[in-house]
Amino acid sequence: VQPNGDVGGGLLECGVGSERVGFGPQLQGCEVYNGSLGVRRLVEDTEDLAVLGSLVRVTENFNIVQCLGLATINGLESLTSVGQMGIMENPRLTTLEQLGSLATVEGDLVLVANTNVQALELGALLSIGGHFVVEEMDQLRPMDGLDSLREVGRLTISDNPALLSLDGLSGLERVRGSLRIVGNRSLSQSQIDEFVSRVVVDGDVDIRENASR
Repeated sequence: VQPNGDVGGGLLECGVGSERVGFGPQLQGCEVYNGSLGVRRLVEDTEDLAVLGSLVRVTENFNIVQCLGLATINGLESLTSVGQMGIMENPRLTTLEQLGSLATVEGDLVLVANTNVQALELGALLSIGGHFVVEEMDQLRPMDGLDSLREVGRLTISDNPALLSLDGLSGLERVRGSLRIVGNRSLSQSQIDEFVSRVVVDGDVDIRENASR
């Protein structure tokens, strides 16, 4: 995939429609990626995503999946908007703080089985149009760094064994669809009750198999 020139207010665009392509040096300097971008199955030691350091927007899906060698997502500090995003099964990651400029996710944001992530730190995130999933994040204790988040389409928080607090979602006002909080064995019912009492949920509520107190 080659950049196709300066368009859209001076941003350098690349990508072709909805074509799914891999991560590589051809993305150097890309600011707006038109299409779906995949960073997948990087098994060798890869320190960061510095090649994506200019990236501001991905118009469709942006997935970082099964990158066993990926130590950090340094390089994504300028990203502000994605169509949808999935960060799944990246065992060396410990934080998502490099996504601190991400403000808008038009569709789903799926965070699954990043087993060493201890902090989300998505401080600029205002809205998630689709499903926000936080699942099987074994080392996640508080959901800190989501203070700006006001609205999501659906919300699932499940099977996070160390999760103690939902205080990081203190700014959340509305879940437009369903709410599911299931299988978080360290998360007390009092924490859940406090959260549910202050958030408007338009859809079904499924709360079970969490800590009893």
